Amino acid sequence: MKASRSAIALVASTLAVPAIVFAAYCQEQGKNPASPRWSPEQLHAWIQGEIQRTPDVAALIRDVIATDGEYYDARSAGRADAEPAVKAIATRKDQLMAKYFALWTERYDEIRRRAPAEVITKAPRDLELEARIQSLFKVDSIVSALVQSIVAVDQDIDRLANEGRGHADAAFKAAAELKSDLTAKYNTLWNKRYTELRRRVLANIKEGAPDDLEGKITSEFQRDPALGRLIWDVQAADRDVVEARRAARGRLDPALAAAEKRQDELWTKYHAAWSEHYDEFRRRILTGADEFAPWRIDARIGQDFANAPDVAPLMEEMSATDLETAKVQDGPARKVLERRKAELSAKYNALWTERYPGLRKQAVVELQNTFVPPHPQQPEAKHALAAPERGRQAPKLGRAFTKMAIAPGSPEPYLFTPIPETIAARVSGAARDERSEPIAKAKVTLYAVTREGVKPAATTTTDAEGGYDFRGVRLPVLTSSKLLPNQAMPPHIRFLVSGEAPGKGVAWGRGLSMWQFNPENLDEDGGQGHLFLQSNVTLDLKFGKAAALHGRIVDERGEPIPGAKVRVVNHAEIDADGREAGNIDNLEWNVLPDGLGRSQTGADGGFRIEGLTERFCYSLVVTRPESAHTEFSLFAATVDGPDQDHKPTSVGSIFLGGHQARTSPVTITVPKLRPIDVLVLADDDGKPVAGAHIQMRAELGASESGDTDDAGKIRLHSPPGEHVYLTSNPPARSRYLPTYQDPIDVKPGETPSPLEIRQKVGAELIIEAVETGTGKPMPDVFFWWTAEGPLDEKSRSAEDVSTVLRTAWTDEKGELHATVAPALGRRYRFHFGGMREPVTSWFDPGSARTYGYEASPAQSEPVELAPGKPTRLRFELRKGPPDPNPYRPRVRQPAPKPAP
Repeated sequence: MKASRSAIALVASTLAVPAIVFAAYCQEQGKNPASPRWSPEQLHAWIQGEIQRTPDVAALIRDVIATDGEYYDARSAGRADAEPAVKAIATRKDQLMAKYFALWTERYDEIRRRAPAEVITKAPRDLELEARIQSLFKVDSIVSALVQSIVAVDQDIDRLANEGRGHADAAFKAAAELKSDLTAKYNTLWNKRYTELRRRVLANIKEGAPDDLEGKITSEFQRDPALGRLIWDVQAADRDVVEARRAARGRLDPALAAAEKRQDELWTKYHAAWSEHYDEFRRRILTGADEFAPWRIDARIGQDFANAPDVAPLMEEMSATDLETAKVQDGPARKVLERRKAELSAKYNALWTERYPGLRKQAVVELQNTFVPPHPQQPEAKHALAAPERGRQAPKLGRAFTKMAIAPGSPEPYLFTPIPETIAARVSGAARDERSEPIAKAKVTLYAVTREGVKPAATTTTDAEGGYDFRGVRLPVLTSSKLLPNQAMPPHIRFLVSGEAPGKGVAWGRGLSMWQFNPENLDEDGGQGHLFLQSNVTLDLKFGKAAALHGRIVDERGEPIPGAKVRVVNHAEIDADGREAGNIDNLEWNVLPDGLGRSQTGADGGFRIEGLTERFCYSLVVTRPESAHTEFSLFAATVDGPDQDHKPTSVGSIFLGGHQARTSPVTITVPKLRPIDVLVLADDDGKPVAGAHIQMRAELGASESGDTDDAGKIRLHSPPGEHVYLTSNPPARSRYLPTYQDPIDVKPGETPSPLEIRQKVGAELIIEAVETGTGKPMPDVFFWWTAEGPLDEKSRSAEDVSTVLRTAWTDEKGELHATVAPALGRRYRFHFGGMREPVTSWFDPGSARTYGYEASPAQSEPVELAPGKPTRLRFELRKGPPDPNPYRPRVRQPAPKPAP
């Protein structure tokens, strides 16, 4: 096992970002005029940092830390807590803390008033509130232990079922009975605590407390020596009860009765202790006193010890020996390895014992230095997040903590953290030429991708070493896209970087996204402490020698077309073998200044596109002045010589299929377009379909799209003599299905060519979800189905009910509206599937989360999905205890038999 990262990685990954550092960050961001809005959590962190950085408070904190050091020295010298000297230290510590709390109360309101940002206050959605309550419930040590017992029994039941032992088997019956009893106890705890948990969560929201406040309170409870021992005793009693029940000796078994009695006594003691200490621990967290708690010293000791040059390799060797020992069965070889393990452990413990006193003194000084008011010219000292084992014991050895791991029965709290409007990002890099030499004074622009398009966010100039650095630029958080406005996306930010330099083509850094729920970036601060986003990004810009594309745009008779526009939409570098490489996606040449990446023809039809780079292939789009929405696509390369034939060189190529790359001077022929008057009518009643999105693509590269008007009409344009493909996508929440028109041949002519599209009619499915008793609409609810009779896999399509319902959920009005392919002759039963979490846009029936909700009816009556005939269903959702084991694989239930 890898001891060097065991306790250290565990605590480092579970600790929040230290408030004093985060507050300094927030303060810096608050001065940015572009980001005047903060969440309540941001405000609280900023206030905490402001108070703790004032000279008298910082000095007071350093005195508290020194007092903790004195107390440890006294206990190390063998003095008891009752001795006058030790009692005097404890009294002084209490006095210092009382003064700290008094200063906090005295200064809070005044510092709050001068916060340099507007505070965002937003009530949580019902499901968000419920998720926070459930997370608070499950983080409790007693509930967590109970959940683990339920998970273990579930595993026993699954194992027995896989062995073919049915309900009549004694072991199976005992396991099922134990599961029933444990679940009843779990549900009783939930019902007993729900009201109080809800009150606490709402109070925290009202006060703008940190989202992880309750989790931190629980951690403080667990770190207290006496309370920690109590938790251990309770969990041990729980295990004793489960083991006694598993023995299947019956309810009258004396061992079981004694274990249950001790369990009840310890649970009562635990709840009394929690109530007694809750307010104290809450005050510690809200005033930032946990930032200089004694366990912070222990955390630093563990980190400094593990980072020592001779300790790190020792721990690596211990880990390797553990792994090797696990592979060897009993015998001489294993005994040799076990002796080696004992020798390494003895050496490790000897080093720990020898160095602990010095490391502790060093850690005290380091923690004190964290609370030194920053000098105007010097950066603040930063906290060291580390792993701690309290006292003089060496850190326990264990496997490295994996941040992706989720314990069975636990919720993923990051799914419901508040989503800010913007995130502060840091993007830096270097500008270099084709010989990797730095380019000074290059203009570098950072672009933010917004829902409305790409916009410049900041501009800078490279230094003498070619470096650039964007710090704290706020980028908007996206939860949907312009192309798919009705489809939710996980919160993320997207951005691009471009560079301009004299004598060089425009350089682009690859487009990047930062996603909310990437646990690999858990220890990075994403700007407001909520999103798990990578905060520091390096994007180097490679510049090449400047080049241009030039030529003429003419009609089919060779006559020039003045006013035609030509622009770059994408590009790929051409390697030494003449193949396209280094593909770059999602670039936005249209955001560059005029004259770069685009051009307009003059009276002679001539054009010239500047800002390009030698030995690149560019994807171009051309439009005629009278039909600006009909686009012609082609490829052109900035190389000397004749036109080239290019083939895709990789799966990720931005250029799909083989294509011809033209070279300068390029003559682009754009024929006069034939108007096509499209009329979209419903296939059943012939009524016009308004708002249908029509996409047209001609065989040789022309394309156009648009929406039909109230009369179901739209005029498109196509070059004559080509096969044209049209698709009609229905308006949202309509009764229509996407319709694909058979290819048509566009004849030459000047008068509009009429074209009628019969929009296919689907089966409307409208499901309403309301709260039981109140009738309140329930948003974010998934529904699923079972079918009577076998499925015909060959007839399934993208509009099949099994596909559509995976990305459909109830809206704010509690209504799910889906139009699916009709299935005449088949009958379906629909049922509650689960609750949609904010970062999910896809329903998986095998791993859905219900968050304790149950639906009535359990399933609908059989219905047939017929075209043009809406099916309306209503379900009432009742809130109950959350599933203690939501990650248990669901067993697929057979479809119900057809009704007689």
